[in-house]
Amino acid sequence: MPQRLFIALLSLFCLIPLSGMAGAVSASTQSAKVVAFSQDDMTNDWRYQQVMDVKKHLAHRQDIRFIHRDAGGSTAVQMQQIKRLINDQVDVLVVSPRESRGLSQVIREAYQAGIPVVLQGRKIDGDAYTTYIAPDNSAIAEEAAQFINQTLPEGGKLLMLSGVAGNSVTLARTERFLATLAPEFEVIERGADFIRSRALVATDRLLANGLRFDAIYAQSDSMAIGARLALKKHGMDPGDLVIVGIDYIQAAQKALLAGEQSVSYTYPTGGKEGAAIVERIIDGRPVPKQITLDHQMVTPSQANQVEPIF
Repeated sequence: MPQRLFIALLSLFCLIPLSGMAGAVSASTQSAKVVAFSQDDMTNDWRYQQVMDVKKHLAHRQDIRFIHRDAGGSTAVQMQQIKRLINDQVDVLVVSPRESRGLSQVIREAYQAGIPVVLQGRKIDGDAYTTYIAPDNSAIAEEAAQFINQTLPEGGKLLMLSGVAGNSVTLARTERFLATLAPEFEVIERGADFIRSRALVATDRLLANGLRFDAIYAQSDSMAIGARLALKKHGMDPGDLVIVGIDYIQAAQKALLAGEQSVSYTYPTGGKEGAAIVERIIDGRPVPKQITLDHQMVTPSQANQVEPIF
């Protein structure tokens, strides 16, 4: 056999397995299921952690490609991002909607397009979703009000720092709390969108105007941090007030141990449970319509024994 022909045949033989290997990689990439998380605002430490928890618990699945979109606290941006994800035909949509009513329609469009929808922490109007995962916000709010009633039986002035207007979490944490709180309390409400800097500004302005409080009900521990910073700025000891927060993050644990917060209620991100639901969906297994996560009241005496959610 001429040397030139032998070399040509040898080269062709060597290329055959390489071509097959390249095809296998391409097929593997194409078969990966795309799971997209549409998050409200990842400047919020809790919401950032929620995305990271889902990502972490899906990392072992080589057949899943996880992506996320951050709406930066804008309902309009989140709506457009979800529409693009629908057009991209993602395989599963995980979403924590900024506003329940404002985003119900676009989430319904995703669901009706055949995309399974996992709601993390916040509901929408109607039932156009696959699974909803969250603790019981109404129960937490009721327990928080009962604690304040028992701690301050004569009532007083209470500052309520509320979360993002128009979503199911803020609504539940407000309505049930006010329905349970004793009538002896005068409530001053300020919205701070679950953001510590906004809670700091809101509390600071009230204090600068001469208002004083007996209690603070912060609908997230991040806002409780902001309130404490404002109190200290005005020379006040947070330990002199009843301060109730929700989430039980590391900063809340430190505040409880330092005597600067009265209680915190655990509010897990649900990322582990959300990832498990996504896996069941991808694997074609049935999933429940709702998963209610456990919560716990943490007092200063318990803070060393209870692990913060992050």
